[in-house]
Amino acid sequence: MFETWVQLASNALRWLKLPRSEKGEILIAIGCLARSRWSLSEFTPSEMGFSGAANLPRLDVNDLARAHSVGRAISRAARIVPWRSDCLVQARAAQAWLTGEGIASQIRLGARRLPDGAFGAHAWLVCGQDIITGGDVSEFQPFT
Repeated sequence: MFETWVQLASNALRWLKLPRSEKGEILIAIGCLARSRWSLSEFTPSEMGFSGAANLPRLDVNDLARAHSVGRAISRAARIVPWRSDCLVQARAAQAWLTGEGIASQIRLGARRLPDGAFGAHAWLVCGQDIITGGDVSEFQPFT
């Protein structure tokens, strides 16, 4: 319990140090993460429209920069919200935000074999050829 209060205090201090523009983006990201988390508990994958990899249109430099900015905000917010916001929640949240701004993206799902022989699954968001959320996915084989 004490660790939770320490974490909350640490997050509050980090929040106070952020520039005003970043605070606004973090608040939007928190809202997107909350909606994404709720939607994952309410809908099946087929109802959410997951599909195999497809070619996405190339984005202009401004849209791509915006997509990366959204991805960073989602990643930062995911570290401070009190609920689980793993890779799929982050990918869905960023996609919803970008869709609202008219920027095309696609969620990719993949897996890799872990050293103990088990499989590890991962989700990431792609805009054009760039990975927006999900980090280094080079070890994951995308589902088609």
